[in-house]
Amino acid sequence: MKYLADVSFRAGKLAAARDGYRRAVAAGFRHPDVFVNLASIAEREGKTGEARAALTEAVQSAPADADAWNRLGLLEARSGDLAAARRAFTSAMAAAPDRAETVLTTSPSSSGAPATRRRRNRGCRRRWRAIRPIRKRTTSSAPAI
Repeated sequence: MKYLADVSFRAGKLAAARDGYRRAVAAGFRHPDVFVNLASIAEREGKTGEARAALTEAVQSAPADADAWNRLGLLEARSGDLAAARRAFTSAMAAAPDRAETVLTTSPSSSGAPATRRRRNRGCRRRWRAIRPIRKRTTSSAPAI
């Protein structure tokens, strides 16, 4: 059932995928990927509450799944619950400290605050000015052979 639901999910048939995943859960298949995919379907349909419930079930069934924790953190951050988002991101980093996406989501540079964006842009401009002379030297026209 889960595999047929995966095929439907990849094909964009969300209703069939949702039904397949729900049947798989009812049959006792409690893999976190099932709940993460159910959350993806719910998010695409604008059902934040269902998505949150599915991701909560995913992290309860597999507390070491950093992807599920990260997705839960992103959902909480988008809905405005920053304390819950921070807890989820902290759990994601604890589950997989070497994973880049968990570190990037919690880094200050990923923040959308205007002051942070200005600082980040200033840093990018400084780096660009530093490498611009090097790029000019390496991209100059060479004699044709």
